[in-house]
Amino acid sequence: MHELTICKQILNQLDKYRRIKSITLEVGTLAPLTKQELKETMENMVDYKVNVIEKEARVRCSCKYKGAPGILERAHDFVIFKCPACGKIPEIIEGNKIIIKNIELH
Repeated sequence: MHELTICKQILNQLDKYRRIKSITLEVGTLAPLTKQELKETMENMVDYKVNVIEKEARVRCSCKYKGAPGILERAHDFVIFKCPACGKIPEIIEGNKIIIKNIELH
């Protein structure tokens, strides 16, 4: 279960904080986990509130398109996407990561 590995990596980054009340995570639409998978897995691993916001991915293509990718398939740990304008594989500008945005302490 790759979601456990990813969530453990996030928790390792949070180890230095004591008495966490809540966290806010940002997950890109091209990240290896969906918003729901991330939220459910994290909530099962911690005893504080987990907020997850989704960030729309942005891509840049050689055809000059710049915007949201055309997502063809989302599987267990990968996303297949294309340029919605020409169908080529574009370069990811943003939206393929999971980021800790906020940590609220008691």
